Amino acid sequence: MTMKPFKLLIVLIISFSFLSINSFAQNYNRQKVSFTGGIKPVAVNLYSIPQPTPIVERGIEETKEMGPFKSLEEFESEQKRLVTPKQFVNIHFSDKEEISYFSNINIVTSFQENSRIKLTLEPGDPSIAVGKNHIVMLNNDGIYIYSKENNKLLYKNSYLNFFNSGMSIFDPIVMFDVENNKWIFTVVARDDDYYQSYIYIAISKTDDPTEEWYYYVTDGGQDGKTKTSYWADRPYLSISSDSKNKKKGAIVITSNQYDFYNYFYQYCKVRLFNKEDLYSGKPLIEYWDFWRFKSKLTSDIFNLAPATQLTPTNDAEIYFFQTNANGGNKVYLWKLSNPLSNDPEMEEISSISVTNYYIPPMCPVKDQRKYINIFDCRVLNVVLANNILYAGYNSKYDWGSGNNCIFRILKISTETGELISESGYGANGYWYMFPCIIPIKDGNRFSDTLLVGFVRSSNSIYPESRVVLYDGTSKWGKSYLVSEGIKPKEPMGRLGDYNSITVDPFKNSSYWFASCIAGSYLWTTNIANIELLK
Repeated sequence: MTMKPFKLLIVLIISFSFLSINSFAQNYNRQKVSFTGGIKPVAVNLYSIPQPTPIVERGIEETKEMGPFKSLEEFESEQKRLVTPKQFVNIHFSDKEEISYFSNINIVTSFQENSRIKLTLEPGDPSIAVGKNHIVMLNNDGIYIYSKENNKLLYKNSYLNFFNSGMSIFDPIVMFDVENNKWIFTVVARDDDYYQSYIYIAISKTDDPTEEWYYYVTDGGQDGKTKTSYWADRPYLSISSDSKNKKKGAIVITSNQYDFYNYFYQYCKVRLFNKEDLYSGKPLIEYWDFWRFKSKLTSDIFNLAPATQLTPTNDAEIYFFQTNANGGNKVYLWKLSNPLSNDPEMEEISSISVTNYYIPPMCPVKDQRKYINIFDCRVLNVVLANNILYAGYNSKYDWGSGNNCIFRILKISTETGELISESGYGANGYWYMFPCIIPIKDGNRFSDTLLVGFVRSSNSIYPESRVVLYDGTSKWGKSYLVSEGIKPKEPMGRLGDYNSITVDPFKNSSYWFASCIAGSYLWTTNIANIELLK
């Protein structure tokens, strides 16, 4: 069927309401904002959007994202710090089988993105969500929609075409809200010439992502009503549901703010929406901004990550987690209370002592002199289910023959704010990195056992994707290869700031994993469907 070309008009008119500063602790700034940024959906199928031709685009330079460090010299100095971490009990080799009640991890299907849109942009940063009939996978390359029935590519596009934008757009996150049958994704955009930063939000009108969408754009460089010279980077997206009414809830998008002039980190920001407003396509939307968080026991908060909330919470409250990006022995738990009220509040629940963690050394890749930069120990994935929060991040570890990278998994009670367990996973001579975690779903309940996706590399292999089971306490299964990497045409400098794993809400014991691995040019995104056999 022939359709008219898709046209999109973005309207951005900002107006402001009132200022309200947290009074009990004075540990952040807070402000409510009203803005007109909603776009009425057009009656057009996304198949009618012209398919882009491959283009060459300059990637993000490695020196532009150094976490909390103020200079490249400070960052490199910290990378060279070779303090051997203290041994702790729950570090495991990848070939040590301890979980026996799952007889097999079945890789049902494993395939790679079709026809890369861009060829040189790195890192990959894949994100995946699954609905009843579709798979939506986003990465820094663009938007890909597949049929869940046969993995057929139904649609692809660049963000520049999708949003009709000429800015640099990156760091996508996509989710499917099963309670409301809506797809939502967000990306951030930056224009270095005009010092502009925006946060784009797209909401599907139905559960079919190939149909109509609502679009919103908010100023990523604005704190409440105050315009700044900063830009938003590395967003996180979280959707909450109220335990009394699962259709109601909140949406938060967090970002790390950097200055345009030196790309130095400044502070973290949280933007809070009522999801009913966004889902309805209302042209007038209100949101809350929280920024410049202060902890009682650490310096400015960096990379404050909201949990992917798999189960409802009281009054749709949202939990956040943070590590010290440059290493340490503390992690931090925060909560956003009353997000649907006129007085939402952020509160630091606890500072939690953990085994020391350290910035990993740069990662080797087979057949190339250039090393992959892992950067720091920022949290990579946070998940909440049944009042238990699970978090994963990278850390240096010495098996006795030199420093490698392992990933760490923490299990924390949100009711008490206490650490339940911690463990790590890796193998001598290999880099195990960029973990993403999902609790195993048994019927309608999420269990304590986790399915963990990650990337492995060394000087003898190209970066590959794998999965492993972890019982949430101390026992690990044997890791399974999902997809091998291949020799890239150009040396890789970055592999990705995150991978993504999600549960299929419409099929029991089925999970989808999107990972960034070594590809024919620089990298490629591998998509896999994984089933667990008891």
